[in-house]
Amino acid sequence: MINKKSWRLGWQQLRRKYRVQIISEDHFEEKASLRLSLFNLLVVFASVIIAMVSLTIYLVAFTNLREYIPGYADSSSKKKLLELLIITDSLEKKSAANDVFLNNLQLVIQGKNIPDSLMYKRDTTSRFSHITDQRSKDDSILRAMVESEDQYNLSAITVNKNTLASSLFFTPLRGTITNHFNADIGHYGIDVASRKNEAVKATLPGTVIMSAWTSESGYVLVIQHTDNLVSVYKHNAVLLKKSGAIVKSGEPIAIVGNSGENTTGPHLHFELWYNGIPVDPTLYMVF
Repeated sequence: MINKKSWRLGWQQLRRKYRVQIISEDHFEEKASLRLSLFNLLVVFASVIIAMVSLTIYLVAFTNLREYIPGYADSSSKKKLLELLIITDSLEKKSAANDVFLNNLQLVIQGKNIPDSLMYKRDTTSRFSHITDQRSKDDSILRAMVESEDQYNLSAITVNKNTLASSLFFTPLRGTITNHFNADIGHYGIDVASRKNEAVKATLPGTVIMSAWTSESGYVLVIQHTDNLVSVYKHNAVLLKKSGAIVKSGEPIAIVGNSGENTTGPHLHFELWYNGIPVDPTLYMVF
């Protein structure tokens, strides 16, 4: 162990002053002199090192010089990389959605049912356990008032007390009947062939309760009328009305077409139902 005397001698050596002189070689004239100790030299050397390290850290952290250091990327490169990652993630999700769509479309074409697991995916990021369906009295009154004023409410249609025979039907499509009504073989309507791009019109005022596409009947539109009357329009090329829309008698609702599997050419399959029973439309209108 170093004793106090050795420590004191070492400290004195560091504090001992030395004179540094600069003398002319030709005339031995003193040009400059400097009195220093080893301790002063150590302090100056440490100060220079600290200053250089601080300057280097500042240049690397707060200036663009760090881009020239191997291993450091510039800010624009990082931004572009982040944008590419976002685009890649979006493309992956889009590709996965397209794969699901194509698989579902293939199942529909083959006449198979689509599993619920392919149609609906649970959102794992949301929590619904805390949601309760407890309606207050005021909320129930407001819901009833809004539903009564909504355009999709069937109560908005005026109830007609006339019988089926006295109803004024509008012919949905003028043309040639190619297949007549025959409930015994399951043909609950008539097939009317007409010119291409002819408009299909509503036979009575009512509310559209279905406007969709099915594999068998193609684009189908169903209208609910008063007095428990329902009209059905199948194999359309284009549907002009959506579910919930209120239509008038003779208003265009679709374009005649050839959609669906159970069709042999452009035509309209028209059905008329009264109190849940199919009736022959030719008994009440002329095509």
